[in-house]
Amino acid sequence: MRHTVWTGPHYEAGRQQGALLRTENRPFSSLFGPLSLERSAYATACIPIYEQQAPALLDELRGLADGAQIPFADAAAFLLGMYAFPAGNGCTCFAVDTGDDVIFGRNSDFLTAFAPPYEHCHYSLTNAYSFSGNTTAFSEMEDGVNEYGLAVGMTFVYPTVCRPGLHAGYLVRHLLEHCKTTEEAISELSHLTIGSSQTLTLADASGQIAVAECNAERLTIRRPVPGTQGAAAVNDFRTPEMSPFRYDRTDDLHSGLRWQTATRCLRENQIHSLKDACALLSGKYGFLCQYDRTQGFDTVWSVACTLRSRQLLLCEGNPAKNPFRELPFPSAQ
Repeated sequence: MRHTVWTGPHYEAGRQQGALLRTENRPFSSLFGPLSLERSAYATACIPIYEQQAPALLDELRGLADGAQIPFADAAAFLLGMYAFPAGNGCTCFAVDTGDDVIFGRNSDFLTAFAPPYEHCHYSLTNAYSFSGNTTAFSEMEDGVNEYGLAVGMTFVYPTVCRPGLHAGYLVRHLLEHCKTTEEAISELSHLTIGSSQTLTLADASGQIAVAECNAERLTIRRPVPGTQGAAAVNDFRTPEMSPFRYDRTDDLHSGLRWQTATRCLRENQIHSLKDACALLSGKYGFLCQYDRTQGFDTVWSVACTLRSRQLLLCEGNPAKNPFRELPFPSAQ
């Protein structure tokens, strides 16, 4: 994984990131192939929504395009179209309140062919909360924790409905930059136009834990089941309200097995420390990351953090085979 630090206005952070890509001769086209007319049209329809609801992220995207010396329309088609036009995402999230601390964990499961662009980022931008996060693609984030101890992680859900709006990675990014607590994040989500289908696991230092299951038509909030430590999410919806949007397909990413492992651990009160959380992520309590890498899919990073004692651990690669190491917890600018 690349490790980066971005500061200043959003546009300037994007411009520096684009310039780095250009210096390394890693153009969008060579990384991700040609973009369809359908995806370009979708991105064009999303732009007015971002202009109104997340203008700073659009400024950063313009900076990225300028720094990389590519048309803004190409950058928008790729980044604003993510998760509306998916390419095989797995992922497991969980959050628990041990009584002594609140622990958040996430495995990111993705295509191994895209490994070079994976990135751990620290952002301290103008008019935004500082956060550390991880991404498969530039400025959109798939998990992270901010200076106030709010953690957010997404899991992709195959879309059965899709309309122009903010997608999963930019929803994570927006919440980390603008919300201090789980309840603030839920309120903010209720005012945003959502385009893609996903779950968002939310946890804060006070112990408030929730999973937002949402798509272009509906937002529902799932709280921890009484008697369990917390909540988990994989790659499907679990609330009755979202059942009409579940997609009946072959579970080749073992989402069902991962759900059984994570929820059993929470139900049996097995997570008492950051070490226990890393053990769960590493597959020591059952299937969570034991993919056959020769099939082109694997856990590509794993993150665990404590939101009160402010510890942040990252594993670069599959945690069953690679160690976690401690990184700085984000702090105020």
